[in-house]
Amino acid sequence: MDRLHSDPSLLLCPDFMDETYRASRTSFVTPTTSEIQAADLLKIVWTTSNAALRAQWQQQLAEDHRLAAEQQRLAEEEIILQQRAIRLEEDASKADEKKKNRIQDAHSNYRTRDDEGMVPAVGLDGSTAWVSAAVGKPSSAVIADPLTAYSWTKQRVDMLASFWGGILMHRYWNSTDTIAQRAILIYQEEQRRAWHNAIPLADGAWDIGIIDDAALLRTYDRVFRSMRYLDLRDDHQVKFFIFSNSELY
Repeated sequence: MDRLHSDPSLLLCPDFMDETYRASRTSFVTPTTSEIQAADLLKIVWTTSNAALRAQWQQQLAEDHRLAAEQQRLAEEEIILQQRAIRLEEDASKADEKKKNRIQDAHSNYRTRDDEGMVPAVGLDGSTAWVSAAVGKPSSAVIADPLTAYSWTKQRVDMLASFWGGILMHRYWNSTDTIAQRAILIYQEEQRRAWHNAIPLADGAWDIGIIDDAALLRTYDRVFRSMRYLDLRDDHQVKFFIFSNSELY
């Protein structure tokens, strides 16, 4: 269908009794149809054609409006995708920095982060108790094994070393997938805290050196759902913004 370049509703029906339309009238004149009736027939034909053109014009306007809204939506979506790409790049940079920090922690002597932390210590009666890290630190005048000062058994040290080794070698840690990177960072933080909290309990701590694949998978699913929720929320806000603006046209 050819595109219309003007509004047909602005056209006026011509006077078909005018001399200009004599030839058109004559083609309709018969023994039973007068010249006036022929002019009326021409007017009916013109009116019907004009009504069809008006409907086409309205449809064309609606399609133009739809295309304009679609172009605006695509432009807004492009901006959002660019912003999301920037955030992902920033997250990747932060994840790389965290990896470097974790590697440094893995080679440290498993000391607490600050003097306000709590560490396990063995009392004179052989019982395990939690004390301030500042109290548990060895004197600066004596060179001592920090793990010995904190009363960590070799088994416990080996478990924690195996834990960090498993984390650093895991495919999630070395993945380019942002969700996998976040999942293993959250997993190691939660597992390590829970393991430390379980040490003074009656049953003691479990072997943290064995990576709990089921727990890691649940963490991955949790991170995925969280990021999916944020994506859907952003898309909903964009669609609402476009819809609100379209009402202004």
